Amino acid sequence: MKIIRTLPAIAVLLATASTNAVVLGYSNNFSTSVADFTETTDVQWTLGSGVYTNAFTAGGATASSATVNVTDLGPVGTDWSISTTFSISTLESGMTFGFGALGTNTAFSGGAGNPYYLADVNTAGSVRILEIASSPADLGGTKTSLPDGGLQTDTNYTMTLSGTYSGGTLTMDLSITDGVNIGSVIGATDASSLTGQNFGFRNRIPNAGTYSVSYDNFSIVPEPGSAALIMSACVGMLLMMRRRRRA
Repeated sequence: MKIIRTLPAIAVLLATASTNAVVLGYSNNFSTSVADFTETTDVQWTLGSGVYTNAFTAGGATASSATVNVTDLGPVGTDWSISTTFSISTLESGMTFGFGALGTNTAFSGGAGNPYYLADVNTAGSVRILEIASSPADLGGTKTSLPDGGLQTDTNYTMTLSGTYSGGTLTMDLSITDGVNIGSVIGATDASSLTGQNFGFRNRIPNAGTYSVSYDNFSIVPEPGSAALIMSACVGMLLMMRRRRRA
């Protein structure tokens, strides 16, 4: 009878772990709605023809972001991965395109009370991962820039940022590719991980100028290792319970 009662319990817990792993993820192919996103300035972001476009002309240094609040990611310790595909139609020197992650507020404003991680690429093809708080802090890692003159217009790029935890230490990897060339930051670490729930796009123009970038999709999902660890933990816990009952 003990075994009969325990096996359904294992099935329920494993089903819950699998369901949670799916629920933790978020994806949007921008075919119908961007209602989940909060935009810094609505007029700079438009949805149409299956793409989410950020375009504007600035008189000076300006940043623009669109964020989603991902409460389902759970506590620190759930590995995650953000991904998007985009193309740039208007490009000027010094611009940056990328992700904000684990932000305290939706605007990715930085500052002592509103920190976030910034992972981006500039027009020259250089990549970086920073913690933006009172002042930007480069989180290091091994960096490889995009070759061939950096970013190009009318080219499809895929950008991915992943975060994995070891205790309270977060390690992030960033990659951007056009299908042939790859730029990356591998092994950027923060020993005291941020815990905000806002993730999304963050673009910046450093001087007066115009840019336009269109995103085909956005997803943030648990890394496969997290789901496996959850399932393993559940199985281990139930086996321990069985041993105790037999004892």
